[in-house]
Amino acid sequence: MTPRAMTPLDRELVALASKIDSLSKRSVVGLFWACSTALLPEFQAWAAHRGEQTEPLLRAAMTVAYEFAAHGTEPPRATPLLAELEASTPPGESPDAFSSQSAQDCWICADVSIRILVESYDPGPAIWFALEPLISVVSEELYGVSQIGASDEEEEQVRVLLQQRKVAEALEFLRWATEFLQGHSSPTDDDLALVRSRASALSP
Repeated sequence: MTPRAMTPLDRELVALASKIDSLSKRSVVGLFWACSTALLPEFQAWAAHRGEQTEPLLRAAMTVAYEFAAHGTEPPRATPLLAELEASTPPGESPDAFSSQSAQDCWICADVSIRILVESYDPGPAIWFALEPLISVVSEELYGVSQIGASDEEEEQVRVLLQQRKVAEALEFLRWATEFLQGHSSPTDDDLALVRSRASALSP
């Protein structure tokens, strides 16, 4: 079987992953904290629809991640917190028309920020989950489907998708954030506030 050719989006993600994996641990945790925070409204909408009561756990993870990123504070219970996050991840499939995907992506970004503290883990490829909610919405608007399938038109469809203003801004944010955090291996509260404010580009 002929391997699937990489699309322009695949190439963007590979480049981002490489840069993210070269960041300091505090910078990576700060990046995924900011991504999760930017997607929090998506999780909250899903949780309200489903009657889920897991937001306190999500916020606890975000607080631990922030304290480590901003101050280097090693959490005393990162391992059990990660286990709780794994057990409470929003399901991949929705029982009705209200998709759980964006809520799951928000959760995964928080999970990554804690997993980095527990395991030997290369987080770079996980940056896809920060982009997935916006990519899905724009793809739906353009093509009527949330995921572009492999076809003869895939390359051109992805190219058009990447040219959409919101997608271009989200990718520009991630490029900027990785460069910025490369120079701030011990980010301050002000550094993280700046990253967080610009992470709004990820919101669908």
